Amino acid sequence: MQPTGTNISSVWLQKYMDQNEKTITLLHETTRVTALSVPDFFLALYAVLNIITFLLYANDKKLAKINAWRTPENLLLLVAAFGPFGAYGAMLIYRHKTRKLKFYLVPVFLFVHVVAIISLLR
Repeated sequence: MQPTGTNISSVWLQKYMDQNEKTITLLHETTRVTALSVPDFFLALYAVLNIITFLLYANDKKLAKINAWRTPENLLLLVAAFGPFGAYGAMLIYRHKTRKLKFYLVPVFLFVHVVAIISLLR
C-alpha cells in the first residue's frame, strides 16, 4: 500500500532524479580533463621563449665566427624583451653582443622581468 499523499509517478520521479543526480555527479568527477592550468601554461611558454632566445643568440655568435649572414640586431633585442634570461645567459656564456651599447638593454629587460615575477608571486 502507498503512503498517503504519494502516488507511483512521484515515487518513480524521485528515484529517477536520485539516479540522474548520481549519474551527473559521476560524470562530473570522471570527465575532468587533465591539462595545464593557465599559470602552468604561461610558465611553460615563458621557458620556451627564453630557450628560443638563447638559441638565437648562440646561433648569431656561431654565424659571427664564420662571417656568415647574421640575425638582425633589432630582432635579437625584440626576442630579448620577451626572453631576457635566455638572452642574458647567452651573452654571458658566448660573450656575444656585450660591447654594443644598445644591448645594455638586455640587463634592463632582465631586471624588469625579475621585478614583474616577484610582484606576481606576492
